[in-house]
Amino acid sequence: WVKNIPTVVELYKCHGNAVNKLADCAQSLASSKHTDHEMFIIDNQILSMQFHPEFTKDIMQNVILQSLRKNNKIDDHKKKQVEIELEQHPTYTLYFREIIENFLLQEEDEDKVKQKQRQGKIEE
Repeated sequence: WVKNIPTVVELYKCHGNAVNKLADCAQSLASSKHTDHEMFIIDNQILSMQFHPEFTKDIMQNVILQSLRKNNKIDDHKKKQVEIELEQHPTYTLYFREIIENFLLQEEDEDKVKQKQRQGKIEE
């Protein structure tokens, strides 16, 4: 269900929290300089991403940066630097949306197979 994974992807990260050790039933899918487990699955039933795949440039500029500036977490100079960086890097929102959709559809496909097996329509 994970297709055409780019070698390098720009991620939006707004916190320092990280999962540093995975359970035996988990499998790491992606790493970063912040953590070895930026994206992972558990028992092929739970997909976890330790970044914000839903954040677009607009959300970062018009919500996150505005809020940080308003609350004096960053100054105008730092805000401008981040805005410039955002313009220089692609966003992968649609790519991660596809990964999430494929993961969920994969679950749906497995459920359909199990249902057909229970009905005797296909052999296990």
